[in-house]
Amino acid sequence: MRLSRPEALEIDGDTFGEATAFNAWVVPGGLTVRVPAEHPLAA
Repeated sequence: MRLSRPEALEIDGDTFGEATAFNAWVVPGGLTVRVPAEHPLAA
């Protein structure tokens, strides 16, 4: 991603400085999201 100006960057919730560009990727199955059973998105 490229940004028009420097923006704050966090990695795993830790401040990492500022950046104008960065690369990111998704690891399939790498994140578990839990929601209450009554939530509309609950499976």
